[in-house]
Amino acid sequence: MRFIFVLSLSAVIVGGCGPRQPSEARPSFRTDATLKDIMDSIVDPQADVLWNSVATIVSATGTEERAPQTDEEWAAVRRSAVQLVEATNLLLIPGRLVARHGEKSENPRIELEPEAIQKLIADDPVTWAKLVGGLHDAALPALEAINAKNVQGLFDAGDKLEHACESCHQNYWYPPQHAPAWKVNESTLQRGNDAAGTAASAAAQPVKRGSIKGHIRLNGTLPGNPIIRMGMDPMCANLNAGKRVVQETVAASADGSLANVFVKLQGSFPASPVPTEPVTIDQRGCMYVPRVVGARVGQMLQVRNSDELLHNVHAFSVVSNGFNVGQPKAGVVQEIRLKEEETMLRVKCDVHSWMTSFVGVVGHPYFATTGAAGTYVIDNVPAGTYTIQTWHERYGVLSQSVRVTEGSATTIDFAYTGLEKPPS
Repeated sequence: MRFIFVLSLSAVIVGGCGPRQPSEARPSFRTDATLKDIMDSIVDPQADVLWNSVATIVSATGTEERAPQTDEEWAAVRRSAVQLVEATNLLLIPGRLVARHGEKSENPRIELEPEAIQKLIADDPVTWAKLVGGLHDAALPALEAINAKNVQGLFDAGDKLEHACESCHQNYWYPPQHAPAWKVNESTLQRGNDAAGTAASAAAQPVKRGSIKGHIRLNGTLPGNPIIRMGMDPMCANLNAGKRVVQETVAASADGSLANVFVKLQGSFPASPVPTEPVTIDQRGCMYVPRVVGARVGQMLQVRNSDELLHNVHAFSVVSNGFNVGQPKAGVVQEIRLKEEETMLRVKCDVHSWMTSFVGVVGHPYFATTGAAGTYVIDNVPAGTYTIQTWHERYGVLSQSVRVTEGSATTIDFAYTGLEKPPS
């Protein structure tokens, strides 16, 4: 009897250790973070780590070659690559919101609103999966190069990563303005010219005038600018053979004199004729020249292609100055009439993401842009008290009060501290 009991107990134990039937219920994902959360917290910062890990930085003090050297530095870069690769899987989990309910774009009419992006993904999940997969496939070579401690491989992977990011942005973040995703409000607020008659009447009176001049500098340690990866387009690389072209985000001389600062007066002024000659941006050597320029409302902006290759000119406007045109070869010129005041109209090339220019669109002629010496002059200003404002793409806006008196030049200098803040 005891023998039988032992056998029965053994059978129960063995049976209990056997394979169980698979459960039909699968674990569900809890998608507390939004796509925006993942982009802001993982994708963007970790991609920046990879891009900046191998770079040539040119500054007033010389040239710095940046690359991981020690095991600890390689390990730190590897952590970023792993996070970036795996973040692509997080982006594909179904049911995830683009942004939290009620959250809106920080740049309406430049970037799509979250609900528009949500609809694009829901209507065409195949394209979404393809573009996210492209990001994964671009990040994986970076991880492989890091595992091999291959500096050149990591640098080359950065180009693929940048292309993958831009492809996704073009589809979901800032698609062409004619794309169906945009819900254009045709009742755009009109700014404007109703006071022209009153201003013209006032202009008939003799106006006492003076001028404003000044110097703009950057205090503290001057940051460097990275060498542009022209190799992303071999034709651009050929145009710049033997050159080290940098992204002049901060164009400052050794004494801190700051170029590419847009300066304008704020206030109401008598009406004045709009110049008939256009303001020109040239695409030359796969760069926009100049980087910062000013123009009047109603003036023509002329965009010229001087390169024997395809460029695309995409202006991101928060008012009605936006446009998006292709220029397939040298000699092609487009002219666009600027319609409304705007600080600043950002222009970029969708083909070559490093190409950037900014246009300050003003309703009066009292503006200037600093050159290499960091100086500006605004002439023939009606006597009075105004606010004078500067804009820099990295360091933002500074303002001062200025009193203009007849027949004299008022000096107003500005100094940026080097602390970044968003331009406005």
